[in-house]
Amino acid sequence: MKKVYFILVLVALLLPQLASAKVYIPDCISSQKAVFNPENQTVTVSGIVPTKTEYDWETYEQFDLPYVSYILIERHVANTPWPDEEYARVESPKMGELFEFVDKNISLDCKYEYRLTCYVDAQKGASAFASVYTGVIPGEVTDLILSVADAKATSISMSMNAPLKSDKDFDLTGVMAIEIQQYEDWTYTTIHTIENVSPGEKCTWVHSGLTLNKEYEYRIITRIGENGYSSGSSASIFVGLDYPGTPENFVCKSLGSSVELSWDIPKAGGRNGYFNPESTTYSLSRVYLDGQKEVVVENLSKTEYVDTPDFSEERTLKYILIAKNEVGPCMQEAVSELVVVGKPSMLPFSESFAGGLLKHLGWMTETTQDDPNYTYEAWEFVDSGKMFYFPTDEFLTIESQDNDKGFASCKFFSYSKDGQTESLISPHIEVSGLETVELSFYYWEVIAEASKNQICVYISKDDGEWKSLYLSADPDVETQPHWKNVTVPVELNKSVQTIRLKLSAVRHEGPITNVFLDNIVVKAGKKSSIETVPVDDVNNEIKYYNLQGIKVDNPTVPGIYIKCCGKQVEKILVQ
Repeated sequence: MKKVYFILVLVALLLPQLASAKVYIPDCISSQKAVFNPENQTVTVSGIVPTKTEYDWETYEQFDLPYVSYILIERHVANTPWPDEEYARVESPKMGELFEFVDKNISLDCKYEYRLTCYVDAQKGASAFASVYTGVIPGEVTDLILSVADAKATSISMSMNAPLKSDKDFDLTGVMAIEIQQYEDWTYTTIHTIENVSPGEKCTWVHSGLTLNKEYEYRIITRIGENGYSSGSSASIFVGLDYPGTPENFVCKSLGSSVELSWDIPKAGGRNGYFNPESTTYSLSRVYLDGQKEVVVENLSKTEYVDTPDFSEERTLKYILIAKNEVGPCMQEAVSELVVVGKPSMLPFSESFAGGLLKHLGWMTETTQDDPNYTYEAWEFVDSGKMFYFPTDEFLTIESQDNDKGFASCKFFSYSKDGQTESLISPHIEVSGLETVELSFYYWEVIAEASKNQICVYISKDDGEWKSLYLSADPDVETQPHWKNVTVPVELNKSVQTIRLKLSAVRHEGPITNVFLDNIVVKAGKKSSIETVPVDDVNNEIKYYNLQGIKVDNPTVPGIYIKCCGKQVEKILVQ
């Protein structure tokens, strides 16, 4: 009885200490990897020791670890059970630092997996895993070609070259195997193996007894030993008559009023199968900047064509080329670069984008986007738009300035870099003999708090360098969103034949908004007062006019006046 009482007293004394003892469950090891060292035939396992406890998803907390007792290392061969006993351990690793374990007990041509677990006393964290292959993995085959003899053939010929290098890019020695797998019912199955292949050796195989009008998909894997597999090269081909592939080397050249086009026949069918070039025809279409499309010619059997559209004014367009046969058209059309065809536009020049379309089809776009993996078409022509207005935290619906259900919209996204510039470039405009023209346009103006984007306008005379005409400035902070009208006089000289205008939207850091333009007009500038005064062809009476063209009886007030005497007109200075 005394013994039981003593135990109860001892437990009562220890309970507060036990209750206050903190339990540390370590976080997972990071940056773990296992590397095979072929020179000494070992595997080095490494990782970063954690410094924090495991993340608590209920309290959203992590705590500093006081220490890490050891790292338990377990190992097994891939696709076999994990053994019950530990393989090795790293005692008292330094927190936050790299640890390494060198495994000297390995077999070659084997796939190992390592399980790495941190312990703080008896508490273990989540495990990290690393895998390694202790052998040489060859690279992929090269020059892989699948072909069929004709539309009635029921066999596929394959040719390929064995790799010269490993996946680590060092020279291969010895021999390897090439496995040919067929994909069917969601599974790849090995249907043929070519053994004892030397590096760089050309290999061929014929897959016979196939079904017509069916597409076959393959994966070609190289292998050294039993486990040194490459990831594989995939290829597919259609057995039977295929539709054409995409025409090759599509080139168009503008000759002013006509366009010269040429292309090569597709290299193969659209599914890499057989198609008969002799029965293949082509259709050609023009596509304009606003998406309008018109067919130029259909059922063309040649691989060249001269388009003479006879436009009344200049148009910017690209061509779409489609190959087709009795099976159907190619799935991927050939698309040309943009070309300019036709004569300059005449004054007055106006573009209101009515109905979301272009009145003048000679507009072009230009961009500073330079991402090799992603670019997008920034300009579109819309009947209405939306803008998130940051100052009032609301979306504004924007209608066209003149209610013709059309204006130009330049899109910017969150990944648009500061300074990204998207430009609309006008067709050539005829200005021969004029000394001045007047440009006017509208843009949707908001305060800088709502958008820091800018509008820049440039002019090119007779295709010379671009010169700045206008740069938008921040409006007054009290300005409400509205269509702002801009009028810019443009000085010319009588030798200038044509001009082009470039209206650029420039993205700046701040709220992400589009830029909107509407009602772009270019017209002849106002004549000077010396050209507007009347000329008396009958007598030589002297008359005077001020610079506003108003008649003055006796110019005594100092200034510049226009003196007319018969057909003679001159400026005079009164002091």
